[in-house]
Parts: sequence; structure tokens; C-alpha cells
Amino acid sequence: IVIVTYRDILEDWTLNVFETDAVKITSADGWVNVAWLYGEGLEGEDNGFEIREATSEEWQKVDASYMITTGGSFSARIPHLKASTAYVCRAYSGTSISTEKTFTTTAAIELPNASFDYWSMDGKVANPWEENSTPFWDTGNIGVTTASQSNSTPTDDTAAGSGKAARLESENVILKFAAGNLFTGKFIKVDGTNGILNFGQPFTGRPTKLKGYYKYTTAPITDLPAEGSQDYTRFQNYKGKPDTCAIYIALGDWTEPIEIRTRPTNRKLFDKNDEHIIAYAEMYSGTTVTEYKKFELNLDYRVTNRVPTYIVIVCSASKYGDYFVGGRGSTLYVDEFSLDYDY
Repeated sequence: IVIVTYRDILEDWTLNVFETDAVKITSADGWVNVAWLYGEGLEGEDNGFEIREATSEEWQKVDASYMITTGGSFSARIPHLKASTAYVCRAYSGTSISTEKTFTTTAAIELPNASFDYWSMDGKVANPWEENSTPFWDTGNIGVTTASQSNSTPTDDTAAGSGKAARLESENVILKFAAGNLFTGKFIKVDGTNGILNFGQPFTGRPTKLKGYYKYTTAPITDLPAEGSQDYTRFQNYKGKPDTCAIYIALGDWTEPIEIRTRPTNRKLFDKNDEHIIAYAEMYSGTTVTEYKKFELNLDYRVTNRVPTYIVIVCSASKYGDYFVGGRGSTLYVDEFSLDYDY
């Protein structure tokens, strides 16, 4: 109780004192070989983290190059950790040290048939999975083979010199352009001359990269939507320009696979700005690459504390194939995909 006077006024003031931490860890998100730590301390002080394996007594200071500091808030992205391992971390601000927090890294999850070695045939339909196995990848071949042969097929022309690779060729099928494609998910059914697909397979890992090999033969764009349509207005100036291939990956916390519809009257395509997306990366190329070239797509995580439920990977010989725009003969080869869980 404090007695306060001012002129002829006399008051009793009650002062309430609360003890707070000078520094604390607000969150610790353990992935496979990477962890994200978040802390709060005093602005202007030396703020950072220390970490150790739970079975060790030796603390390691987190390198400043891994730190991001904004006022009194700070975070760190720590790579090169061990998978499936318990860690203890703490934050410091000046001479103050926080209480300790424990997290456990997870195990790496690999992509099934990411070498694209295993295929099977169902009539004219080439399927990117071994017979009697659970499919992970699919193509638009079911739609294409209603009037032609599969245009997404296995090939002996591989990056590794053995096994198989995927060859995706764009072509025209009875007045309808069909881009060669490969994706994680399932082709559901033919809708007239269009298709209904499900993008995504169940997946709870948090990789940092998609790696693989590709080569590409581009062709001048020959096919456009019907004249007079809104799509034609959008793409009419693309005719004669080099076609572009596409490879992209998304991790998200969807509750079910993403339905894709290509019919213009009720079209629903993949949206890379979908609020469910946790991480995303993409690659586009309109240049012919005659020899297999290695690529690495670094996933941009929009949040670090949400766990994915699905993974979407899409490869297409024609970037705008969903709009039936592209060049006949554009051909994309992909091989030896893998996920990386560290830097």
C-alpha cells in the first residue's frame, strides 16, 4: 500500500507486483533434421538459444547465422539434427536463461516409386505403379486413351543409366490438347473430353527439398482454347511462343485430396495460394534441355508448427495444359525424385 498526496487529496494506492520471465521459449518445432525455435527476451540484449541432445549434458550455442531477431522476439532454424532424436533447448537474453523445453525430431518419409522404375499396363493405359501394388502416382492416360495411346509412359532413357524414367509428351487428341503429366493422386474419371482428378497422397513428413533430374524438349505453342472464349482471350498471344514445362510440390493440411476439374464451365484447378498449404516450391522452364539436369526445389514453409496431411507433386510437359494450351511434341522426362530433410 502506498499513500499518495497531491495538494489536499490523500489516497491509498495498491501496487500489484507480478514476476515474469526475462526470457522464455514460446515454441519448439522438431522436424526430421531441422528444428524451429521461437523465443522472447529483452530487446537490445544478446538473445539466442542453446541446444543439446537429451542424453548429453553439453550445451551447444546456436550459430548466429541461423538466428532471426525482431526487437525482443527471436527465432532460429537449426539444421543438421539427427532424425528420431530427443533434444533439449533453452533461450537466453543477456545473463538470463529460460526454462528448458524438450522436443523430438521425426523420421524421414520417402516417396514411393520416386525412381519411376515400376509401371504396369491396363489395356492401352500406362500406369506408374507396379501391378498389384498401391498406387501413389497417376497420370491423365485414362482420358487420353479414350481416343489414342498413353502419352505419359515409361522410358529406358534414364538419368541413372538403368531402370525406367517417366516420359511425358503433349499431343492433340481428337481436337483436344492433352499435356503429358504425372502427379501424386488419382485420375477419377473422364468428364466428356475433360477430366476429374484428385491431387495429393497422405503424407505427414516435413522435407526441406524435392530433388530429381529432368530434361525437356520445348515446342512452339500450337493449341489454344476455342476462339471467342474467355480462355482464348487470355492465351491468344501465346501461340507460336515456346511451351513451358512445370514441376511443383506442395505440402498442406487438407482433410481430403484436392479435386481438380478441367471442364471450363466448372473448372477447379490447383491454387498455390490455398490457405491449407504449409510449404510450396515450383520450377518452370521453356528452354530445351537435351541431357538430364539435376534440379532442387527448396520448400518455402509459410508456417512451421502445422503438420502436413497430404503431399502434392505435379509434373507437366505444358504449364497451361489445364487450359488445353501448349505445343504438340513438348516432352518432359523426369527421373530419380527424392526428398531432402536437411539444408
